[in-house]
Amino acid sequence: MKLRHAAALALVGWYLMSLPIDPTTRKIRTDVPIGYWQLVDSFDTATECKQGMQRNIRDLTYMNELARRQGETHTSLALLVAQMAKCIASDDPRLKGN
Repeated sequence: MKLRHAAALALVGWYLMSLPIDPTTRKIRTDVPIGYWQLVDSFDTATECKQGMQRNIRDLTYMNELARRQGETHTSLALLVAQMAKCIASDDPRLKGN
């Protein structure tokens, strides 16, 4: 591997991206390209991104369980969005739409 190529790889970060929610209907917009997803967080490596995603899901699952114990019966929209989130490389060409 050439030094220049290795340096380029080192500059790639990772974004934790989630689908947007339509503010009018409060429904998850599954019809939008990744370039229009919402940035949740950024990370240096894919592993850190996946760990961040798992942490978000774990935290929201815990909050959902607490709400259920208090008598709420709906599933958190935030949890559903977190479960559909993806880690995307910062140089992914699909992000150029933004």
